[in-house]
Amino acid sequence: MLGLFKKINTTHHIIFGTGIFILITSHATLFITAVSIRQEQLVLGMLLPNFTAGYYKSGLSLGVIALFFIFIATFTGFLRKKLKNVWKVGHSLVYITFTLASVHGLMIGSDVNSGMLTYIVYGAVLSLIFAFVYKKRKYLCRNRHFRT
Repeated sequence: MLGLFKKINTTHHIIFGTGIFILITSHATLFITAVSIRQEQLVLGMLLPNFTAGYYKSGLSLGVIALFFIFIATFTGFLRKKLKNVWKVGHSLVYITFTLASVHGLMIGSDVNSGMLTYIVYGAVLSLIFAFVYKKRKYLCRNRHFRT
């Protein structure tokens, strides 16, 4: 099973990440466009988090924060050669982004809240948590110096 992950190279990672970025920004753009058409005015104010306006707006706010984080993670990934070691901090925001986006979908998504898809989202979040722990454990073990 781990051999599968070793075959995924940087090119695949960049293509996959770029595709995810395009889907997420399309989702946000289409949502804001639809609300703007319904309200007959541009509603860019929806891009400001607001946790005081109820459950639905709080769910939207988690999505907005996830959107900001995915921008940071994507652009730090693309600028990794210029940002040297700093880019890793920004790029590691994908873990938080995925978690926020999952909670966002579970809070307000009508499709996500129906049956089997809910369990798929929970499974994906658990997989991400395990991947994060595995990656950090591997990093800690590699940098640990034992004294004898």
